[in-house]
Amino acid sequence: MDNLKYQEEIKSLKTLADHYEAQLKLVNIELCEFNGSELDILEVCTGLQADLYIHDLKNLHEFYYEKKKDGIEHKVIVMQQTAGVNELKTVIAETDKEIDILERFIETAKARRIPDAELQQRKNHLEATKQALLDRQISLKTINELNLDALMDKIDILELEGSK
Repeated sequence: MDNLKYQEEIKSLKTLADHYEAQLKLVNIELCEFNGSELDILEVCTGLQADLYIHDLKNLHEFYYEKKKDGIEHKVIVMQQTAGVNELKTVIAETDKEIDILERFIETAKARRIPDAELQQRKNHLEATKQALLDRQISLKTINELNLDALMDKIDILELEGSK
């Protein structure tokens, strides 16, 4: 039973091959004109026809264009995702630069930071200096009122005596 089935399938495939060869001869193409890769493509094509039970060329064209459309859609998706990835890489690079700047700032701030003990010591020193200056200022006697007229008169008298 299986043998008969295989013989019928072989016969139908031979008929189909003859039909295709006749179609090729109509457009002046001989199978011997194809190179190895073209024959491989034809073999894949006929294999798909046999597997998908496509015996009409119109259906084969529809199948081809559907696969071509899927391939183009796939390429568009890949290009969009590649652009998205490149944009994310740019954002990551910019963020890394900002992180480097902030890390350098933190290091500089840590280097310039004065420890609490030293800061307290400086504060105590400044307060002591301030208090010493205040004490010194109090100890100096300040003249409350200065009589400038009397002082000018004394200077004039001294100048007259010095010129005589």
